[in-house]
Amino acid sequence: MGDIDRLQIEFEQLEAQQEQFEKLKAAGFFSTQQRRQAEDVFNQIQRKSGVISASASVGGGKIVVDEEAAKAEHVILESPMTVSIESMDDTDVYRYIYLVQEYFPGHISLDTVTLKRERDLSGTLLRSIASGSSPKMVGAKLEMTWRTMIPNTSVINEAPAEPGGAAPAP
Repeated sequence: MGDIDRLQIEFEQLEAQQEQFEKLKAAGFFSTQQRRQAEDVFNQIQRKSGVISASASVGGGKIVVDEEAAKAEHVILESPMTVSIESMDDTDVYRYIYLVQEYFPGHISLDTVTLKRERDLSGTLLRSIASGSSPKMVGAKLEMTWRTMIPNTSVINEAPAEPGGAAPAP
């Protein structure tokens, strides 16, 4: 009877892990980091967020060796991203952050957010807003890290890194 109970518990745990795996897979965590796809996603997010402009750059990827990923013959690919935003108000910036975390493939961690009021309210500025224009009032800089998990076979000519350490990606 003890073996049957143990097997049932293991099966339930496996089902829960399978659900988590499917969510990660659907979020693009197990895909390569395609820069063209990232550009398209950034453009869509800019349109949906309501910011005036957003300029994004994605740095070179680095391989992070993780013990758990290595058991599945995978490594973690990590790329720094920087986004400069111009907006009429800070709520558009926060909406932009939400959309990046929601729609970007893989896992995005928000490392730093810097908001700066660019202009003070004035009669001229209020008239400009009343006439329907969207003047730049807030500037923001976001620093994020983009992570995906890729098979070892996707890594070409890599010097192995220490577990938990990083090596440059191809």
